[in-house]
Amino acid sequence: MLWRDANGHDLLGANVVDGKAVRFSYGELAPIIDFDRTPGYRSSSWLLPLVYGSLAVLFLTGLLWPTRAIVRRRLKATLPIEGRQLWTYRSSRIAAWTILAVLGGWVAALSALFGDLANAASINSLLVPLELLSIIVFVGGFAVMLWYAYTVWRSGWRWPAKVWSILLVVAAGTILYTGLVFKLIGLTSNY
Repeated sequence: MLWRDANGHDLLGANVVDGKAVRFSYGELAPIIDFDRTPGYRSSSWLLPLVYGSLAVLFLTGLLWPTRAIVRRRLKATLPIEGRQLWTYRSSRIAAWTILAVLGGWVAALSALFGDLANAASINSLLVPLELLSIIVFVGGFAVMLWYAYTVWRSGWRWPAKVWSILLVVAAGTILYTGLVFKLIGLTSNY
């Protein structure tokens, strides 16, 4: 499968398997770069909206934690939970903030990576600790959210808390899945 540009000399070549183009390349890139079809488990068509929704859930969780505390203080009310339930509640909020902080670290690392590709030693010294933090925070955050959901459902909280606990598990699970698929979790500097 080879096509020539009607108004020039550029070529586009594709490998077709079972009637679908699985790989293509064009022009001067053809000898060195091939473009492959994205597998379904990495497809941005479903993963990107899920990640955006997860970030919104985690951000709202982190943002509403101090907001609710301020409202309770002004109204002189108390949080109707104590002991282990209070500990899981606070842990889930801390986990939401730490997940967002590590993702912010990845954004900063990627901008530094694209800014200076020649200085690999300084980039490696930034990436390896960030990967270690990702292992701890993404896996630990998912475990904390599971623990929080278990506590909420077992303790008989109201239905909004139950729904939000499930959303937190899905959000932390999505971030963990994305970290695993796109290799944000792992102790290697292979990029």
